[in-house]
Amino acid sequence: MVSPSEDQKPQPLVAVQDWGWGIAHGIILVSLVSLAVYWLAAMQNVGLHADESQLALYASDFLRNGISRPYGMNYYTGILQIGLESVVFSLWGIGVPQIRAIGVLFNSFAMIFLFFFAQSVMGKNATLFLASLFAQSALYLFYPVIGWEVCSFTLFFTALVLVSLYKVSVDVDDREKLWAGAFLFASMLGVYNHAIFSLLLAGGFMGLFLWDADDENKSNQLRTLAYLSLAITNFAILLLYEQLIADSLFSRAKQIALVAPLLLVAAELAFRDSAISVLKKLIRSTQIHPKVRRSVKAILLVSLALSVLVHGFPILRVMTKEVVIERVLVHPPE
Repeated sequence: MVSPSEDQKPQPLVAVQDWGWGIAHGIILVSLVSLAVYWLAAMQNVGLHADESQLALYASDFLRNGISRPYGMNYYTGILQIGLESVVFSLWGIGVPQIRAIGVLFNSFAMIFLFFFAQSVMGKNATLFLASLFAQSALYLFYPVIGWEVCSFTLFFTALVLVSLYKVSVDVDDREKLWAGAFLFASMLGVYNHAIFSLLLAGGFMGLFLWDADDENKSNQLRTLAYLSLAITNFAILLLYEQLIADSLFSRAKQIALVAPLLLVAAELAFRDSAISVLKKLIRSTQIHPKVRRSVKAILLVSLALSVLVHGFPILRVMTKEVVIERVLVHPPE
């Protein structure tokens, strides 16, 4: 028997379903806020890790003396964590919960964003499953203790990148330019915050390029690859900028040195259509010629193997929670 459509269902039943999902949304939001508040209260009982202690010292110095350099603890980290921590310190003083508030709040924002995106794309059942999956444990809110400047923002920027990339490549509408800006700015801020974010962009590019898409999905594939190529190019430019130019420019014009990477993104948005068109043609040319395609695939596979060799074991330690246990419980004792 065929189930009735939404239009055929009795109106009282539809109203009850809408009312029920409204309650479910409320429960999800209240649960996430409650988990965040709980972790902020409980975190003061867990000792500080060396990196987060160092960042807190930078943030307190930032609060007293202002910005001293355009990057964080080293060239491949940014000052987002330091800057926002200094704002929290100025409002609520210096303490362990204040140090860890940024990671908890941004991870909570990311989860709420992903819940509503999942509902719009995959439906209510997928949202309920996702919410139930994360409701099993609030430990993801505590992930920043693994690497504070990395995990405070990684989930948030990952959510923005995935959603905006989907919107500019698959579900294209009249707000495409807005989503393109969200993707380019989020990817730039992600790699500025920590260079390891580039692995998400590079991994996405490798996977899509190695995938033999059918004719129906070829256009979406090319468009996605073009945007990822632009984001990876921005990362390469950012690395060169921070290594060669940032310090000297910062000593002359602090504001320009800090916003220079974002100005690059703004310029790209002004010429977005031309840039994406050129990148699509370049990528398409590598896919058309068999020898070139095989060469590019070989390079990507070797790069993937090297990446797994270098980062595979650390990622395994994170996925198995070994690092969490070490950082939270200080085990094995040092």
